Amino acid sequence: MENTDKNIGVDIGYGFTKTFSSGGGKVFPTAVTGIVPAATFGEINTATANNEKFLTGYDALREGKGLLNTRTTGFIRSNAWLAVLGYALNHSNYEPEQKKGAIVLGIPPGQYSKSAASEIAESVKESIIYYNDHKFSFNENRILIIPQGAGIFFLYVVHNRGDYKKDIAIVDIGHYTVDMLLFSDGKYIEGATQSNPIGVSLILDDICRAFYKKYRFSISQRQAQKLLDTESITIFEESHTLDNLSVIVSSYAKQIAALIDGFFESLNEKPEIAICGGGGVVALRGRIKLRHKLHIISDPVLANCMGYWYYSRELQ
Repeated sequence: MENTDKNIGVDIGYGFTKTFSSGGGKVFPTAVTGIVPAATFGEINTATANNEKFLTGYDALREGKGLLNTRTTGFIRSNAWLAVLGYALNHSNYEPEQKKGAIVLGIPPGQYSKSAASEIAESVKESIIYYNDHKFSFNENRILIIPQGAGIFFLYVVHNRGDYKKDIAIVDIGHYTVDMLLFSDGKYIEGATQSNPIGVSLILDDICRAFYKKYRFSISQRQAQKLLDTESITIFEESHTLDNLSVIVSSYAKQIAALIDGFFESLNEKPEIAICGGGGVVALRGRIKLRHKLHIISDPVLANCMGYWYYSRELQ
C-alpha cells in the first residue's frame, strides 16, 4: 500500500483555503495579489506559478494592495489559483519531492463536470510552482478534482460505512457560497446540485456596516469575523461591541434556513440523511430552524479537505 503521507487534500475556497494530510489540518486565507513589493526591512515570501509572481495568503493580506477577486469563474486554473496551491502545500509541510502521491482538489459544484475535472487536472500536472526556493512540479503526482462539498460526503461515509449506498444530501456553507449536493448509491448526482452566493461573508458585510454606523470608522472582514466569534474586538486598546449582533446573525440564519428547506423540497427523491459542513456552520450552529433534520459533520471547517484526503486513500 502506498504511504498515505504522500497524499493531501486541498480545499481552495473563495474565502479560505484548507488542507489536510496525515500531519493534520491547516487553514489559510485565499488571498492573492500580483503586486509584489521590493524587500526592505522584512523578508518577502513569494509564490511563482508558471513564471508569474504573486504574494499569497497572509503575505498578501499584510500588503493589502491589488488583491485579486477570487470569486470569478476564471480564478480556477489561473496562475493566481496555482500560487495559492503552492502557498498551501508549502505551509502544510508538503515536500516538493513527494512524487506519486495524490493531491485532491475541489472546485465549485456549479463548475464541475468530468471533462472540466480532467482539463484542470492536466493543467495542474503541466504547471510548475515555486514558493521561495521550493519547487513544486506535478507530472508524477495523481491530481484528482472533485466537487467541493463531496469531501463532506466522503468524511461522513468513512465513519458510517453502512450509509454509503443511501440517498444523502450535503449542505456546504462556505464563505461566499452555499453549495447543496445529492449523493445516491455512492454516486454524485450532478443535476441535483445548487449553488447560491449567500455565504457567511454576507454576515461579515452586515457587521462591517453596523460597526461603521455605530463607531464612524470601518473595520475589515477579518475583524468582523473576530467580532462574530468573540462578540468584541479591541482597537487602540478599547473594546468594541455591537448591540444588534444577534439580530444580524438571526436574520441571516432565516435566509439560510429558507434556502436549505427549498433545496430539500426541490428533490424528487427525498434524501434519507442530510449532512451539513463548511466554515459557516460555526457561526450558525444552533441558530437555524429547519423543517427536516440536518446533521452537522464533525470538524465542519476542515470537513471537505479531510474528506478529500480519505478519498485519496480509498483509491489506493
